[in-house]
Amino acid sequence: MVLACAVPASAALSLYSNKTDFLNDTGASAATTIPSSTLTSAGFSSGSLSFALAGGASNFIVDEWTTRLADHELAISGTEEFNVTVNSGLVYSFGFDFVEPENDPNVNATFVESTFTVTLLNGASTVDSFQFARPNDSAEFVGVWADAAFDRVQVRETIGGIDNEFFGQFYTGTSAPVPEPCTLAFAALVIPVMRRRIARRRSA
Repeated sequence: MVLACAVPASAALSLYSNKTDFLNDTGASAATTIPSSTLTSAGFSSGSLSFALAGGASNFIVDEWTTRLADHELAISGTEEFNVTVNSGLVYSFGFDFVEPENDPNVNATFVESTFTVTLLNGASTVDSFQFARPNDSAEFVGVWADAAFDRVQVRETIGGIDNEFFGQFYTGTSAPVPEPCTLAFAALVIPVMRRRIARRRSA
């Protein structure tokens, strides 16, 4: 029997643009309580997450930036580059609400179409990364479910400028994905074969 299974070079990632599907699949829940009217260059903690600036960013500014997302949103002076540390331990899923305004109020700079790179890390080790770009002037969602645990996330605006994008509620989850049927079938085939080989060696 030949079983064709792809062997990933790094962690397998499931990416989400639908928040309902993400929450249902991963069991993730809200990880932050975004404070109101905060301006800081020192970073801050909210719920189980800590936020720190990176790259060309100079300040976090938290306020009610857009009516497209509930409650307050996180904006960043400069390019949108920041790090998130999960203080509660290792997680498998991470997501956030997101708006990229083009014609909405509070753009605050000439609009530039942006692409972001999100890198997942476990300590200093990179688990995997992915890119996203979302439609403009609408409430969007970005989520990832990895089959390897992580406790840090880097968000980098790899294409874009200093126009504002807004980040809303953040979500994390500790449930690992269920292995794909191909993985389970492969294990069911390989383990008995290995046991037979070990038994033959012992009897030889």
